[in-house]
Amino acid sequence: MHKYKYISLLLICLLLVSVVNAQSDVWKANEGGTEFNCTLLDEVIAAFNDGDRIDDLGDTILARMDDGDFSVFNYIGAMASYLISTDNEQAITSADILQYAVNACTSGEVVEVEGSDETDTVENTDFETFNVVATGNANMRSCGSTDCEIVAQASNGQLMVVIGIDEDWYEIQLDDGTAWIVDWLTVRGPDDVIITDERFNDERTGCTLFIRPKRGDMEVRFILSGDNKRDITADLYRTGDTNPLNVEGQLDKNFTDTDEPYIDQYYSWGLYWPTGVYNIEFEFGGETSMLAWEVEDRDDYVIFIDCD
Repeated sequence: MHKYKYISLLLICLLLVSVVNAQSDVWKANEGGTEFNCTLLDEVIAAFNDGDRIDDLGDTILARMDDGDFSVFNYIGAMASYLISTDNEQAITSADILQYAVNACTSGEVVEVEGSDETDTVENTDFETFNVVATGNANMRSCGSTDCEIVAQASNGQLMVVIGIDEDWYEIQLDDGTAWIVDWLTVRGPDDVIITDERFNDERTGCTLFIRPKRGDMEVRFILSGDNKRDITADLYRTGDTNPLNVEGQLDKNFTDTDEPYIDQYYSWGLYWPTGVYNIEFEFGGETSMLAWEVEDRDDYVIFIDCD
C-alpha cells in the first residue's frame, strides 16, 4: 500500500511543480488557518526524488499551526509515509499534505510578517533587472498565468522594470507591489538614456558612445571603432518601431586626422527619419545594451561606438 502512496505523491509533484514555481511569497495560509512555507515547498518538490536533498531540508519548517510548527520530516520524511488526523482518525498521506500545501500556495492568502506592514518575499539577488515597454493595453496579473487575478493594466508604450521571470511571464515592479505580464505583449525597453553631444560610458558592455549632429537632410549612421570594432553588432530602432532597421551596408574607412580604421554602417538613402525617441541596441563581449536617444532636430547624426 505504501508503494502506491509513494507513486501518487510523485505524480502530484510532477503535475504541480510548475504551478508552485509561479508564486514567490514565502508563507500563505489556507482557509483553516494553516500556514505553509511556499518557497520550501518548491524545494521539497524539486528534491523529492533525491533522498539526500530531502535530508538537507528535513529540519526546516513546512507548516505552522496553532498547535505548533511542523518540519519537512514531520510530513515528508522516510518514517512518515502517512499521518493520522487527531480529529477524525482518517489516514492522511504525505501526498495529501503536499496537496494541501500546493492548494494554499497557489490560492491562499499571503501571511504578513509580524510587526511589519510588508509581506515576506523571496529576493533573487542574482537577477539583473531590465526594462520593457508594453506594445498595447494589457492585463497585469497577480502571478504568471492567465488563471490569476487581474490586478493592474499596462498602457501602450508604458516603460516597466522587470524584476523576475517565470517562463513566458515577467514580474513587474509597481509603486504598490508587483504584477505579472506575459512577455509577448512587451518589447525590450532602454537600459538608459543618452544625450546628443555627451559621451556615454556603458557599464554593461564597457563601450563608449557619442552622438554627433551636423547640418543635413536627416540621416543616421553608425561609426564602429576601436580594436574590437568587428565584434560589435549595432541596431537602430526608429521611434514607434518594434523591429530594427535593415542595414544597407558597411564600409571600411579611416579617420582623416588619425588614420585609424573604422566601420561605417549606413542605411538606405531616402529613408524617412521622424523626430522622437529612437533606441540603439548593440552587442559586445556577450553583453547587450539598449539605450534611448531623443531626436529633436532634423539633422544628420553619427553614432560613434568604441569598444577598445
